[in-house]
Amino acid sequence: MVQRQKEDVRARLLAAAREVFAEVGFEAATMAAVAVRARVSTGNVYRYFEGKQALLDAALPPALADEFRALVRKRVDALASARDIALLPDDSEYHAAADRLFEFCIEQRHAVVFLLSGARGTCFESFAETLAHDLRRWSLSYARRAYPRLRISPALRSTLSEVFRNYVGALARTLGTHQQRAALEDVVAHLSAYHLGGMKQLFETALRPARERRRRPIGGPA
Repeated sequence: MVQRQKEDVRARLLAAAREVFAEVGFEAATMAAVAVRARVSTGNVYRYFEGKQALLDAALPPALADEFRALVRKRVDALASARDIALLPDDSEYHAAADRLFEFCIEQRHAVVFLLSGARGTCFESFAETLAHDLRRWSLSYARRAYPRLRISPALRSTLSEVFRNYVGALARTLGTHQQRAALEDVVAHLSAYHLGGMKQLFETALRPARERRRRPIGGPA
């Protein structure tokens, strides 16, 4: 009985730590704030973890970050050479990969928010920027499959860098703002549809001759 109580307290502390780290970031988080969230005394937190770094190591192990990154990549790779996900069957690998990623983000919502926006001062500080860079690299691999005639110009690379930085930030804000599953499903679906539609238009626009692209006004129809 005593052992189960200790395991329950430790689990509450880890869950509370992930929430606090996600909300205020690692640097601003305190052991006292974690204690309040977990409904224990501050002294009790130190009985389980010698300090904030030890708490972070237990609450957000590197394996969790690796799993998130792997799931993101599987979703991109599952596109194969498809140009329009609306044409993919419901049982396609892409939809399965997207569902697995979504479930992970629901189950590990606070950890994902922390990785994408609150990790300053930790070993995960560069995670969001690295993920955006990886997404650019993976998207270019996809583009070479789906659009064999596409020329990968410096301008296109630069545009993709900005696109994925914004996407990573938007995903963090979405997961940090919405808590109910139904709301998250809707918002993430809208964000993904907007993002994927924009990527499709970007690559198809890049296929056009430069003189034709210059004739189109900024924000004008494709």
